[in-house]
Amino acid sequence: MNVAFGQDNLQDMFYPFGTDDPLELAFLLGHAAQMTNPDEIQTLFSMTHRNAAKVLGATDYGTAPGCIGDLVILDARTPLDAIVRRSPECIVIRRGTVVSDTALQRKVPVSA
Repeated sequence: MNVAFGQDNLQDMFYPFGTDDPLELAFLLGHAAQMTNPDEIQTLFSMTHRNAAKVLGATDYGTAPGCIGDLVILDARTPLDAIVRRSPECIVIRRGTVVSDTALQRKVPVSA
């Protein structure tokens, strides 16, 4: 059975905490459904993209030749890292073109 999740509330009167971030929902679902072993964490991560594409009937989804080329590159090493940290640093590619490149600027204070 294919299972995915979604959210349509973005800081509105029904759910003021909504950020429209699928990784945030995966984090919450992991807690609520007690999905904490490595296979379950991989399933949570797959729900955010692969499973969601199946629900939507996307036939040209993925990174294989001939696919549309939509991709989000996260600053994470593993699905667990992506879900736990929900890093704001990412690159968004739409139809093969970078449309957003978000990076945090880190500064080390200089002592006087």
